Amino acid sequence: MLTRDEQLEAFYRSFLAKRYRKSALEGLEREKKKASKKPSAQSPTRSGLDSLDRLLDEHYCQLLPKGSARQDQDFVRRAIAKYKLSSCYILSEHERYDQQYMSVELALDEIVSVGHTSLIFFVPGQVAYLEGHSLGERYLCLREGEPSRDSTV
Repeated sequence: MLTRDEQLEAFYRSFLAKRYRKSALEGLEREKKKASKKPSAQSPTRSGLDSLDRLLDEHYCQLLPKGSARQDQDFVRRAIAKYKLSSCYILSEHERYDQQYMSVELALDEIVSVGHTSLIFFVPGQVAYLEGHSLGERYLCLREGEPSRDSTV
């Protein structure tokens, strides 16, 4: 199982627009160094999630069509069905879900279209879901094959 930082790094490399990627990766590296100096301090998991939708690469991240919570959940469920996943990793503003592995079905039911800013990592660097801060900010991020290794601007 990948760590929080490994999940975020894979997401940034694969799903952030190229012009934001380097800065985000450098910020993640600074967070890691800061956390290693103060092991008792909690890592700032939720920092930056609120504005993450503005950094997404629209080639790989699509805004979900407007619909009910059930329609959104079904849309994501159909999109990830071929991966036959049982668990996923969550970063969320909601403490109950933050930095947790949980079943895909539970994540879909309790996080998708519920309104908490959250990031669900289904397949690191290949399949993710972002529930943005504002109403209607729901993105499915898909990148077939190998995740991007390019971290240049």
